[in-house]
Amino acid sequence: QHKDKTVALTKPTNSMIEGLVYNLPDYGAVGDGSTNDTVAIQAALNSGSPIISGGGKTYKVNGSLTMVSDTVLRDCVFDYSGGASSVPCLTAAGTLAANITLTSNAAISATTVVVGDSSSLSEHDWILVSSNAVFDDSSTDSEVGEFVQVASQSSGTITLRSPLVGAYATADAAQINKVSFVENITLRNVTILGSASDDNGQHGFRPYYASNVLIESCRFKNLSHNHVQLVSCINSKCTSSYFENTVQDSSQAYGFSVANCCQDVVCDTGSFNYMRHSWSTNNLSGYPGIPRRCSFDGNTVTNSAKSIAGNGGDAVDTHSAAEDIFILNNTVYGSSGTGINFECRSGAIQNNSVFDAAVNGIHYHNESDSSGKMIVSGNIVERPTEAGIQLFQGIRGTASVITSLVVADNQVRDTGTYGIRLEEYQASGEPRNVSITGNVIYQTTSAGMYIRDAIGLNITGNSFRRSKGIAIDIGDSVGVSITGNNIQHDSAAGSNRAVNIQDVTGITFSGNSVYKETGAGPAIAVRGDTKKFVISGNSILSSA
Repeated sequence: QHKDKTVALTKPTNSMIEGLVYNLPDYGAVGDGSTNDTVAIQAALNSGSPIISGGGKTYKVNGSLTMVSDTVLRDCVFDYSGGASSVPCLTAAGTLAANITLTSNAAISATTVVVGDSSSLSEHDWILVSSNAVFDDSSTDSEVGEFVQVASQSSGTITLRSPLVGAYATADAAQINKVSFVENITLRNVTILGSASDDNGQHGFRPYYASNVLIESCRFKNLSHNHVQLVSCINSKCTSSYFENTVQDSSQAYGFSVANCCQDVVCDTGSFNYMRHSWSTNNLSGYPGIPRRCSFDGNTVTNSAKSIAGNGGDAVDTHSAAEDIFILNNTVYGSSGTGINFECRSGAIQNNSVFDAAVNGIHYHNESDSSGKMIVSGNIVERPTEAGIQLFQGIRGTASVITSLVVADNQVRDTGTYGIRLEEYQASGEPRNVSITGNVIYQTTSAGMYIRDAIGLNITGNSFRRSKGIAIDIGDSVGVSITGNNIQHDSAAGSNRAVNIQDVTGITFSGNSVYKETGAGPAIAVRGDTKKFVISGNSILSSA
């Protein structure tokens, strides 16, 4: 059947004759767990066989294996413990054609790009639109770029199937490259085992410029650089897989990573145990573009590890150069850092459960140079050492602001500091258009809700119980509405107020129920340079 192909075999098997499933031993692989089968496995992968099975055997692999398009690899264990540092056990790579320079600027939402000669492109082709402009200064590896599909071309004008998400300027050497993705690659019931050493620097599976990658029911263990890292891949999924033990002294140590121009990638229903970061977005030099429309959904994360040097440990982590990232329906136990750390500008953190984080339960801080838009809703956060939900405009000198933030229907309890904390961290601009509604906050050591530096703030329908500090502490803000909240205050420090309003301009406090159980402090204090305020229609019960 395979004319013009050389395969290492002694005789054809029934499966090869039938053209269904091809077995690794048919290509000379031994599968005894000790013989180096790298060359034989690569021969099988090069053969063009659509389905390659390992028959459940363990194969010793010491070098990197490369997969090709339209291949299913299944039912095998690869012992990569003798593999080299920084080299993946499995990889696959598409290619980019030569650069074609843009001859005019392309704005956000543009549906065309203009080049000198577009004749090499046809309908359905994929192109990478990019430039050498940095997406944000806090991540200098993050050059702008995205994949789009060609609808048509004529006389240098390329019409796109979807509008551009970014902007591309000729002054920044804007260009396009035709992309030939390696595509339709499946790993099913494949196990990759690295060295037992924590800091071995090994990768498990690392495809580049790939489309339609499926990782299903696989296991990855003891690969300290990345278990799986997709680099500039699209329309791909990892499902029902298991990841264990990823610890690195200097960098990365990710269970599943989406890097650079990854678009529309899902990781769901997996299990992650003892990772520095179980899931992350990140950016590598030499690959323009940032992750977009990627999600981590329905996974279980336990016992996240710090690096060997003692840093890191956020169970779920996103770097600044990414947007429209979704962390959904996950359960996180025992993070050695923050449970969910979200640094990119936009997306959602919804319906997760985070227990016993060593730092914050959930932390959103927009570190990009673009305006942030975020939804944090439906989460359960219990027993973090610090804040339950912490929301910052930015930490690393970002030039952006948060322009839209919804914090709704979360349950936060037994925190080491705050229940919900929102403030400007740098001077580039206050968080704006913030809605905090329907949250239940129980037993916080510091303030139940601590707000600073907001413009346009709605706090409605929240419930506070057993706040050891102030229940609602709001200051240095403009345009605030606090309505319909239920506040039961139990201050260990008797002078603490149930509600503290300080240096706020334009605030309405109405329709709230305030019950101050103990202490001599006032139920509501209006202090400092607060002006233009209305307090009306509240139910206030207090012995203070």
